[in-house]
Parts: sequence; C-alpha cells; structure tokens
Amino acid sequence: MVRDDIQTKTYQALSSPQDRLSYLRSLAINTLINEAVDLFMTNESSILAGEFEKALMDNSSYEAQINDIIKLSVSKVYRSSEVIDKEIVGYKVINELLNIFTKSVINNLQGELSNFDKLILKVLEPHVDLEKDTVYDSLLSVCFYISKMSDSNAMLTYQKLKGNHL
Repeated sequence: MVRDDIQTKTYQALSSPQDRLSYLRSLAINTLINEAVDLFMTNESSILAGEFEKALMDNSSYEAQINDIIKLSVSKVYRSSEVIDKEIVGYKVINELLNIFTKSVINNLQGELSNFDKLILKVLEPHVDLEKDTVYDSLLSVCFYISKMSDSNAMLTYQKLKGNHL
C-alpha cells in the first residue's frame, strides 16, 4: 500500500502542495507498476496462451481506486476546455492533411495533376509507391504516413501546406 511506503521525513520536507502531490502520485504509480508486474508473472502462462480474458489491472486489488482515478481523469482532465481545444485543432489538422494528400493521389491516378499536386507527391514519394500501388494501397500508405507523424510534425506540415510557415 502507498501508505506503508510514505517516508514521513521526505514528505514533510516538501513545502508546496504540488510537490507533496507529486510525491504521493509517484508512490501510487510505483505501487501499481509493482502490482502489474506481479499480476503478469502470476498469469504469464495464460496471457501468453491467449487465455487471459480480461485487462490485467481488472484483477488489481486497487480496482476501485483505479476506477475512481479513471472517472476523475475523464471528467476533470480529458474534458477540460484546454484538452477539447487541442482535440479540435488535431481533428482539423489530420482532416486537412488527409484531404490534401489523398486528393493529390487521386488526381495523379486520374491524370489530373495540378502543380500543387506534383509538389505534394514529392513529399509522399518515399512513403507511397504510386507506380505499383493500387488506389487502395496508396490511400492506406497516405493514412499510415500521417498516422506516424508526431503532433508537432503534423502541425508543421499542416502550416506549410496552408502557407503559414514560410
């Protein structure tokens, strides 16, 4: 239990509530990691045989606390206006990247390339084999290329394509 691992001197030496919360959080995470390892080792054979039918931490002795953390995280963190704003921007970025790249691939296959499409295909060349791939495979390759982008790389690419990053 976390309560058993608290070093009283260490905890009392922390002056800010944020530092104390971080300390308690790290103890809780450590406890859960150790329990996850124990659960895995105990159930290793059934997990590897594909016979373990539920999530590992569903067997945790801290299941009630984990569920409380999940509920709190969803309501207070993942639904905060800051997170929602980022999700909206992320949706717009991914949608626009998909639209631009797939349109250029389709225009290439239909022989209707604009100069912009030709430039876009240069970006895609290392990732999409337009000579050998079917339409389906080309579009999958575009999706795969975009899915591998980090958030910052996707934003940078989006800004470049929109002419906002010169």
